[in-house]
Amino acid sequence: MSCGYHISTNPTGITFLSKQMDRSIRVNGSARLKTYLFTFTLLVLTVAVLIVTGLEFGASYAYAGETRNDKSSALSIDTSTLPKKNRSIFAPKVVAVTSKAGTFKALVYGRTVGEVLSEMKISLDEDDLTIPDIEEVITEKRVIQVIKVDVEYKNREEIIPFTLVEKKTEELNTGTVKIDQEGSNGLLVKTIKVIYRDGVAFKSSVVKSEVTKKAIDKIVLIGTKPVTIQSCGYWDAVIDRYVDPTLFKQKNDWMKFIMRCETWCDSGQNTRNVYLGLYQFNKKTYTAYGGTNIWDGTEQIEIVSKMYDTPGNRAWHWPACNAKYLSR
Repeated sequence: MSCGYHISTNPTGITFLSKQMDRSIRVNGSARLKTYLFTFTLLVLTVAVLIVTGLEFGASYAYAGETRNDKSSALSIDTSTLPKKNRSIFAPKVVAVTSKAGTFKALVYGRTVGEVLSEMKISLDEDDLTIPDIEEVITEKRVIQVIKVDVEYKNREEIIPFTLVEKKTEELNTGTVKIDQEGSNGLLVKTIKVIYRDGVAFKSSVVKSEVTKKAIDKIVLIGTKPVTIQSCGYWDAVIDRYVDPTLFKQKNDWMKFIMRCETWCDSGQNTRNVYLGLYQFNKKTYTAYGGTNIWDGTEQIEIVSKMYDTPGNRAWHWPACNAKYLSR
């Protein structure tokens, strides 16, 4: 009696087993038939899996840690001490790891990207990146990209130009320019953090700025004091232009008298740095009446001419000289 499980393409061992099963069935009956049928079926499935696995993986890939026929791998991987325990023909998956150096394919058992790289003896520095993330679960035929990240710090010096400051002063005559303080440039040092990805600059940022040398302003003094004139004839002529000596004889006489009484016609007169100019104004009063340059004798004459017409101004602002004028 034959069980009908002979396969013409089976190896010799399977044919022999089939003959033994026929002999046993005739001797021991149906009890052993079931045992042999189970054993035979398991053997056929095992052989089939081995054949399929060998066709799919064996010819194209290497286990992580084993020598690979493909010599094009450019990744530097230490394969001498890779563990081979816990391998199962049902567990490995094909992955590809790429980097600037090249691409390498392998059969691996790791669950996450990190486990796969560890299994393949690919070490990462603290700043290195992977795509997908190091904790992501890896699946069949995934590509893992390894990006080498380097960080460099550079110092960059920048000049801080000095500022030119111009100051007007009444202590210098108009047209006079004097350097009160020489200027000098300052120095700013910036620390730049440069991030490289696979040797190419990816990002830069300033992480620190420090002024190592302060800039010093250049100060230039510009004189605003008019070239003073001490000449009664000169200033009398100016008064005559503003106050007609024929039409306003008393006003004209009063202005010439007060001028001589206060400064004897000196537009540069300075009394204790309080009363200044041809008619000895203090700065506050002079500004209040619209004056801009207290050393300008012509401007003072113009202002005094306006003040004369206001009652009380003559006695208030020039009490001593006004009293002398009245007592002539």
